[in-house]
Amino acid sequence: PFCGIKIMIYEKVLFVYTTLLQEGMAAAGFNTPNVVLFDVDPLKIYSLVVTCGFLTDTSKIYWNEIDVTFNDKSVIDPAFDGESTFNVLGSGYPNKDHYSSVSSFYLKGIRLTNPGLYTAKVSLYDSGADGKKGNLIDVKESHFIVAGDFE
Repeated sequence: PFCGIKIMIYEKVLFVYTTLLQEGMAAAGFNTPNVVLFDVDPLKIYSLVVTCGFLTDTSKIYWNEIDVTFNDKSVIDPAFDGESTFNVLGSGYPNKDHYSSVSSFYLKGIRLTNPGLYTAKVSLYDSGADGKKGNLIDVKESHFIVAGDFE
């Protein structure tokens, strides 16, 4: 207890934001969020960084799922399945029961074929005794806009 207060164990996706990888950008480290994307070529395949913060229980193992959608349909090309990577940018132990981290997931095969509002969704799951994905714990979404006239 801290000052007589029992600290609850929180398991959360704390925040999510996206960055479009452009030519000349390093695919590592902290990236600033992109809220509105201009000059997007609807025929080009892009890479997108989804940066998120997690607060988890130090005694558990977790699974993450990430999707990027437009009108509730994934815009991640299945041909690139398994090519995405992630990097833990920073982490720490706020107390003996919690682990906090900021991670960037580098998603390949993103198709931005329409102007409008896109959604990046990060889901946090616990892990069963068998190490497989268990129950959904938390979900956070972030949005970005692809601006322009694609006609």
